[in-house]
Amino acid sequence: VSLKQKEDILTKTLKSELNSETFKFLMVLVKRDRVNLLPSVILNYLELVYKTASVKMIEVSTAFPFTTLQKLNLIKKLKELTNAREIRLVVTVDSTLIGGFLIKT
Repeated sequence: VSLKQKEDILTKTLKSELNSETFKFLMVLVKRDRVNLLPSVILNYLELVYKTASVKMIEVSTAFPFTTLQKLNLIKKLKELTNAREIRLVVTVDSTLIGGFLIKT
C-alpha cells in the first residue's frame, strides 16, 4: 500500500473521528513509516495519564476466572495497598497455574 493510499484511507476513516492534533500525529507516523510504534506510544501515554490521575494498572493472572465479587474485593484491597484512587485490572486466565493468582504491578 502506497503512502498516498494510507493517507487517503486514514483521512476518509479517521479524520472526522479524532481531534486535529491526534490526527496530525497519526499522519506524521504514517509519513515517517513509524505506525508500528503506535502501540508503545499509546501504552506510554496511558501510563502518564494514569499516573497523573492516580490510577494504577495491575495485571493479574489467575488459574480460574474471578467472580465479580472477587474482582471487587481484590480492587478494594489493592487500593488500600497502593494508595491509588482507582485500580484498573487486566485479568488473564492462565491454565498453567495450579491455583490462586499472580499479581504484577
